[in-house]
Amino acid sequence: MTVKLPFSKIDSEEFAEAVQLELLDRLEAASQQTGKGKARKRNYVIWSNSGKMEADEQGREITGWKFNEWDYGKPKIVLASQSRGLFTRDNKIVVRGYDKFFNIGEVATTKWDWIESNVRGPFEVTQKENGCILFFSGLEDGTLLVCSKHSTGPVNTGDKSESPEVEPLDQASSQDLSEVNMSSASRDKGGSRSHSFAGLLHLKRHLKAKDLTLRDLALTLHELNATAVAELCDDEFEEHVLAYSAEEAGIYLHGLNLNTPTFSTYPSSRVREFAETFGLRHVKTLDFESISDLKKFLTLCDETGQYESKDIEGFVVRGKTGNSSSDFFFKYKFDEPYLMYRGWREVTRKLINKGRAEVHVTKHVHITNQYLDFVEPILAADKARADKFLDGHGIIGLRDEFLHHLGKSGKELSLQEDLGNLTLHDQVQHIVILPIATIGCGKTTVSLALHSLFGWHHIQSDNIKGTGVGRKMVQECCRIIRDGDKEKKSQVIILDRNNSNLIERKQLFDEFDRLKCNPIFVCMSFVDGDDQVREKLARDRVLKRGENHQSIKVETMGMTRVDQIMRDRCKKMQGVNKAKEPDSRFDLVIECAVAANVTWQNLETVAKEMSKEYEWTVPKLPSREEYEAAFAAALNYAPTVSNLKKPQKLKPQYVAVAVCGVNEVLSKLGSPFLAQLTRDGRVQEEFHVTLAHVAEKKNNNYHKLLSEYVAKLLPHLESGVNPIEKVKFQIHVPRAIWNGRVFALEVDSVQGPQDETLLASIDHTSLDKFLHVTIGTAEEAIRPMESGPMVQKWVEGEREGMEAVDLDVTLHGHLSAFV
Repeated sequence: MTVKLPFSKIDSEEFAEAVQLELLDRLEAASQQTGKGKARKRNYVIWSNSGKMEADEQGREITGWKFNEWDYGKPKIVLASQSRGLFTRDNKIVVRGYDKFFNIGEVATTKWDWIESNVRGPFEVTQKENGCILFFSGLEDGTLLVCSKHSTGPVNTGDKSESPEVEPLDQASSQDLSEVNMSSASRDKGGSRSHSFAGLLHLKRHLKAKDLTLRDLALTLHELNATAVAELCDDEFEEHVLAYSAEEAGIYLHGLNLNTPTFSTYPSSRVREFAETFGLRHVKTLDFESISDLKKFLTLCDETGQYESKDIEGFVVRGKTGNSSSDFFFKYKFDEPYLMYRGWREVTRKLINKGRAEVHVTKHVHITNQYLDFVEPILAADKARADKFLDGHGIIGLRDEFLHHLGKSGKELSLQEDLGNLTLHDQVQHIVILPIATIGCGKTTVSLALHSLFGWHHIQSDNIKGTGVGRKMVQECCRIIRDGDKEKKSQVIILDRNNSNLIERKQLFDEFDRLKCNPIFVCMSFVDGDDQVREKLARDRVLKRGENHQSIKVETMGMTRVDQIMRDRCKKMQGVNKAKEPDSRFDLVIECAVAANVTWQNLETVAKEMSKEYEWTVPKLPSREEYEAAFAAALNYAPTVSNLKKPQKLKPQYVAVAVCGVNEVLSKLGSPFLAQLTRDGRVQEEFHVTLAHVAEKKNNNYHKLLSEYVAKLLPHLESGVNPIEKVKFQIHVPRAIWNGRVFALEVDSVQGPQDETLLASIDHTSLDKFLHVTIGTAEEAIRPMESGPMVQKWVEGEREGMEAVDLDVTLHGHLSAFV
């Protein structure tokens, strides 16, 4: 039945079919994009409401939509939707999360001066619970949808024989939740933990207390055309940073969002009433009329990291923008001791998996090394405890043991560490600044000006001759850190090269690790802005520079060649993503603008951010006159070393077919291992079938084939990855294969354009090896090349430890040559 609520439904014009279809059109268009603003689309079979961990009996699906995390909050990137957590069915929204919102000071629109000018009260302040987010919504027939941020339903829908069972959720006689082991009951047969199914189990207890059913909740949400947004907090299921006792565990409701394209949500008072009606927990809420009172309250709580004598992570603040009724959210998270706690959790995982030698501590260095000294013998002596830690259990207990050992609280330790840094920084705290940029963005001008202002070391890639430039830059940097510089006392070193893609950044970090050099890493990111604007800016600046560049000389090389180089380098740009390796190694990311006449602004931005985060690096902010002098000196800089290389033959490492449509195929698979790879960020972003590789033995057909490709394609290649898009291929994929280490698609046929003049003379029939598309590997140490031998073993009948699912699909692609 639909439950009568103590408040009225909010109607919206955006419930209309035409408005919903317009959003679906935008999402579909975004799913066809490449690069910034791309939407990733995937279909999910929904959960059965039977209480068994299995798919809906009718096999019904909903479609999930996901965007790159780093695309949110960028004014120049237009997303089809700002929602994090968005699912559709039958051309309408069925699950709608919050629009992405940011921490105070994280973006321009969460800085206090902007909020004071653009956001009005009353302000609703809700306590930020520390769990995993869940969404609840309902279909017309009373089926309840339960989703995590980007997923729902069973991973493997094919075999239900080993699915864990609990009693039917809607029976009043069903067992009490306290009798159910949440850790085991919410895992599929492959061992993968399901947050959404754990939420379904928890709902059982909450609804039973009110003598209500899943159907009642589903029909009520369907009538409201709304999504309930909640936090699942249960240490038995999965520990986070803050502890929840068995009495405190459960589902904490904190939002009730309309299923509309534009973000609209019920006020906190209505959310609380809804929670009470269905027996859910609700988050604590406070109201403030003025922004000054709001700031005083938040600052006071930040001093202790507590509210009402209890540790909390922070608050979420809700207001309205301007004179409109649009909801505006921002977070106020307490940095410490929670960042320190998270750091301990991550270094412990690495300690267990890779050993102490591979643990790199960059924050809270002194106290974290003390923590590692304490936990290392404990975990070495108790493998079961180490395994539980990796599974998300015992994290808080181990931390509390260490705090008890020291006799101090986490807040006391973090304050002690901050005070220690004021005296220790001149001995141990070196900072390395790594730009992420492309040609002509102003990074060298900013770097030279910073060198002039503060005496920071400046190591420029173009001043280093020969091969292995990145490695040599790191070696020089580590020499300065270890041995010091006889003439300069600065502890800041700028490694001035583009570092535009993830591979280049990883190579630098790996070299620092190899040399056991562990500075603070700061990213100076020149990525913000439109691709076309960046490309035009680069072109204009390089043209203006003429011969005044060490490796790109307009007059010598000709504008056609220079244009091609710039286009290729701009296309290879990969923005910073602190959520994933290697960019998670950055301690601070400074966003620099990419536009004409902003280099001065970028210089000020870097100086101010460094002064704020590492005050010893900028003893005093420069005056305008000092900025002007440094800026002028940087503009007048002329290179003394020319790195113009002699023309040489390009030597592609391998020739491949870049394959399209792979994500669409993967979205329909039910592999727990694939779900694990997706969750861990181990699925590749681009996919290809290697046709010929330089590493193949020289006495076989493959090396001959590579030579033929190179001869035909040489006039079309530049440095980097250059897809020859007019050369089309068809790839037949009979099945997907995996073994717990690698996941791949078997390829049994590659049909090339035999009538294409560019490749007419190349004999594709010489491709007699076991072709494949590598999808991902379980961890970074596992090399993608393991896919080939795995596919070969499967085809030859050696299938122990492997699984596969038949596909029989034909995909399309185009030729690529990788140099």
